[in-house]
Amino acid sequence: MEFGKNSFPGKGIPKLTDDQKEIANLKKRLKDIELENEILKKAVSIFSTSDKKNIGL
Repeated sequence: MEFGKNSFPGKGIPKLTDDQKEIANLKKRLKDIELENEILKKAVSIFSTSDKKNIGL
């Protein structure tokens, strides 16, 4: 794939094909979901520990 002189239009941002844009978008969404998953795991761990203390385990 070659874009010639239009490879980096304005401020050095590369021109992407529709497929490349979709891949970049999916990678960003995956990263966001993985981060959200880690946060939820930590929250479950915190609340589970808190619940055990409250019921005397």
